[in-house]
Order: sequence, then structure tokens, then C-alpha cells
Amino acid sequence: MHRGYLGIWRKIEDNPLWLAEPFTKGQAWVDLLMLANHKEGFFFIRGNEITVKIGFIARSEDSLAERWKWSKNKVRNFIKYLKKVKQIEQHKSPILNQIEILNYNEYKKRQNRKTTEGKTERLQKVKQKDTNNNYKNDNNDKNKTLDDFFNSVWELYPRKEGRNSISKSKKEELFKIGYDKLKKAIENYKKDRYGVEKRFILQGSTFFNGRYFDYLPNETEPIKPKELIYNNMGSIGVDF
Repeated sequence: MHRGYLGIWRKIEDNPLWLAEPFTKGQAWVDLLMLANHKEGFFFIRGNEITVKIGFIARSEDSLAERWKWSKNKVRNFIKYLKKVKQIEQHKSPILNQIEILNYNEYKKRQNRKTTEGKTERLQKVKQKDTNNNYKNDNNDKNKTLDDFFNSVWELYPRKEGRNSISKSKKEELFKIGYDKLKKAIENYKKDRYGVEKRFILQGSTFFNGRYFDYLPNETEPIKPKELIYNNMGSIGVDF
């Protein structure tokens, strides 16, 4: 029995409780709806431009597994289930598979219905003026672009830990540096850490919150990787 609808503000993703524990299947489904693009956009992976259409999600299984605190196998089985019940469709490519939310326009219509008389002043303030997936203004569009950019950079880094500690202002700083320079910095760091155990690789949060400065390309001098904090390391190779 349908009992109306409940609007969920996307800002819930900024609440520490949203990502604090492993997701339920229901929470994962809601998360996919919030991650879906409200309008067509693009970002870069390894120098390749990736176009993301309305209602599509450009996230790898590894990225979703980390976000939901699931195993990769559990993510894969959940995606298979959603395909089976015709909630989504997958679009595969050699670079990155994308997930399409089927009937996405219907969700947009529900999200943007006008509130009825008698609702509180608080609910009236969050009414949407457009149908772009609860993004109210250009600032939210900027945040989406910023997140897309950081997603593409984060995918390059070998030890994906501590992402939630990277602030919006830090992402803006990285955005100004640019994808190509950050990609080169990560490549330089990988060379510097080649052949060591993964536990001796800096967490992503540590690297992106400041240590990347040591590895940014220098236009006048070749990069000379610095010795950081590890001198006696094992010899087990790390597959980047």
C-alpha cells in the first residue's frame, strides 16, 4: 500500500551517520539514487574522457564496496539482483562500467512535487524549483563537478583509505592543481614506493591532505623522490 512519499535531501550524505556503518540493501539503493547524475556531465580517468548521462552512475565496484563497507562480491551480487528486478541496467566499457537507473525521470518527478497545504515552513523551504535531482542552485552543481573530479583522481591512488577526512576545501585546492599534475604526482610516488609492502604506502587521506606536494612535477628539474619516513622496508611487491 502506497502512503505518499518522503523527500530525502542530498545533504544527508554529509552527515557522518550516513557512511558510519555497513549499508543495508535498502540504504545502498537509496545511495544509488542520490549518486545518479541529475544532468549530463563528464570527467577523466587515466586521460580518457568519460561521459555520464542523466540517471547514470559512474562508480566502480571497488568504489561502491569501499563506500558501502561491503565486499566486492556482495556489491556484484546486489547489482545483479537490481538488474534482475529491472531497477537498473549496466553499461560496460573497457575503462569503467556505468549503472543506469531505469525510469529515473519518475524519481525526479516525485522528488520535485510541490508540497501540500499544511506542511511545515521547514518543508516549504526545501521545495525544488527544477527537476535536477534536488540540486537547488549552481553551487550544488559545482560540488557535483568537484566530486567527479576527485573521484577520478582517487581512483588512481593505490591505497584508498581515509577518504572521508578529505575536506571540500582540500578538494578545491586539488582541483586548482589539475588532473594531469596530480596524476603525475601519484605516478612519482608509486615509483618511490615500488617494491614495498602495502602497509608502508601512505593512506590516501595522508597523501592528498598534503604529502602530494613532495611529488608534484617540477617543470625545471626532474623529480627526485624524497625519503619519507620509512628506511627499513620489506621486499614484497605491491600491485598498483
